[in-house]
Amino acid sequence: MSTVKRVLSSAGIVLLALALLFGCARLFWNQPGQTGWYIQLNIGNPAAKTIGVDEYDVTEVYVEIYAPGESLPFYTVTWYAQDDPLSELIPVSEEGQYRIDVTHIGDNNGDPVEAKESDSFNIQVMVITVINITPGLIGTINITPGDEEQFGQGGVISGRVFDCITGEGISGVTVMYGGYSDTTGALGGYSIDVEESVSSVSGVFAVFMGLEYTFRVCGGMSLDPTTDPVYDISLYPLDTTGYTERNLSGKVYDSTGTEIGDGCSVSFSIYNENGGYSGNIGEIFYDQSGGTGYSDSCLTFGSDCLVVVGVDDEFGDPLFSYYLTGQDLSADRANFDLTEPSSGYTDVTVNGTLGTMFQGYLLAPSGGLVYGDAAGDLSGSSQASVDVYNPSNFPMMWWTQTEDENTPGPGDDTTRINAQQMAFASTITLPAPMTAAGPTETVDGATASWNGNTLSFDSAAGADGYIVYLEDNIGYGGIVWLTSSSVTLPSEFVTTVLESGTGWDMEVMSMAGPDFAPEEILGLVIYSDISEGGIPYTEFQLVMVSSASVIDIIP
Repeated sequence: MSTVKRVLSSAGIVLLALALLFGCARLFWNQPGQTGWYIQLNIGNPAAKTIGVDEYDVTEVYVEIYAPGESLPFYTVTWYAQDDPLSELIPVSEEGQYRIDVTHIGDNNGDPVEAKESDSFNIQVMVITVINITPGLIGTINITPGDEEQFGQGGVISGRVFDCITGEGISGVTVMYGGYSDTTGALGGYSIDVEESVSSVSGVFAVFMGLEYTFRVCGGMSLDPTTDPVYDISLYPLDTTGYTERNLSGKVYDSTGTEIGDGCSVSFSIYNENGGYSGNIGEIFYDQSGGTGYSDSCLTFGSDCLVVVGVDDEFGDPLFSYYLTGQDLSADRANFDLTEPSSGYTDVTVNGTLGTMFQGYLLAPSGGLVYGDAAGDLSGSSQASVDVYNPSNFPMMWWTQTEDENTPGPGDDTTRINAQQMAFASTITLPAPMTAAGPTETVDGATASWNGNTLSFDSAAGADGYIVYLEDNIGYGGIVWLTSSSVTLPSEFVTTVLESGTGWDMEVMSMAGPDFAPEEILGLVIYSDISEGGIPYTEFQLVMVSSASVIDIIP
């Protein structure tokens, strides 16, 4: 049996080639095809009757919603009379009794006049609770809980779009599917309503906000809208210069209490309670002789953070790695000293097929996040040992990868991937390597063309789909998943993103797999982020064959 060094988030080793292709991995409470807990809040136009005996005009409405047992609201919004009617889909995290406070605010010669009302309501799973508020009508908060039978009849595709770094919702994002669309509200929620008569929606799924964030595009998808699929989508910002930073500094010790030496390096991955993520925010070379230890800054912070620490020696080999839960990074931490735990590690026996590379990721259900990894290969034996720090017994996703050189032709490489989520255990059997035939050709990207809204390129025989990477000359980019070698992109996306960029470069990769379902591909595209350095969560098999890049395919 071979022994493999443990690697959590150390930047010194990159085992899988996919780490360079995919990024910021995400696993959320609401998986594709599932339903969760939601409030549909609607605030309409001012009513004919207004506040009080003197009938002051309503100028604004202030809404607060409280979760069960909480003294602080988890949702607030201010609606002004000059605004359009508001319709916001609000995700909530649990069932139980909620409370809503509504303050109607009028004006009396410059002095505010307020009238406040409250109501309670229950949240049930697979139910959208609709709250209608008419400004100026007191005592008429209209709360209508749906039921499970009604919940699927209207045809709804919904979810939340949020900043990958902070976890905060992004307002003003366009979400399109086929001929239907919506724009995210103040908390990043969106809800695409489809008529009852439509049994399926086909076409392009696109999520974008100009050149401010990475985009998501998935072509050739077909879904039944009456199943009410929920997709929570993270987007990575192009420019992070305006983001608030938190500074971290301190000293690092091994489990014996000995400070690590000069030349060693420290790296961090940080996750906050909102789902924000900063991966490998720095590989800081340690300074023991100068007495400064380490010093770094991060863009992801909060009062309840999960911090993954990786320490490498001066040669880049991993020394130790572990995670810390419940960390308060809401302010700078000047003495954030780190000590390797003396316990909490498990020697995990990994069984699999000879020649397989593997990587294991821990899943933190409290934050819905994928973090950490245990990596190795079965080059000399069908069994390996991986030391995993996991005192919380988080479940793990195990990813296998095999490579076929000179396939399908000389100079080509085929990557075979499989993944499976498992309970944490001291002995696991890896997902079997994929054996299905891959594409027999590669994509000839040199013949790609752009005509109006249509992107097309030579197809690869045997391919079930394609990954298209687009990046302009200033580094803005995104990912497009296709089920064919031609796609007509939404005109809004072309206008606000592609035509606003400069000199788009493109790279295409072909994919094949026995379980290549459009819904799963759509789920994968919104859980991956090309801008960061992780691996996306998936449970289907695929084969990818790389192609040459194409320069300036889109003017």
